[in-house]
Amino acid sequence: MGLIAEESEKTRRARKKLMERLKTVDKKMTPQALKQKREAVAKQLERHAIGRVQVQDLAQPSRSIQKIIEELTTQFKGKK
Repeated sequence: MGLIAEESEKTRRARKKLMERLKTVDKKMTPQALKQKREAVAKQLERHAIGRVQVQDLAQPSRSIQKIIEELTTQFKGKK
């Protein structure tokens, strides 16, 4: 295995730009903003609920999914 090439100037600028964007997004992600977004999503789901088709016969989850559910349930019960 050879050496890894040094990042180009273009890659460094792109990385810096992305890091700045992430910092901006992190600053905007406040508990109040999350609450507002959660409420907006809930209203949108409620508004479109009329057009949804109700599923009558729900399929049972597979054995692997049931196992994961059981593991997660026991993990969450252990944390309380």
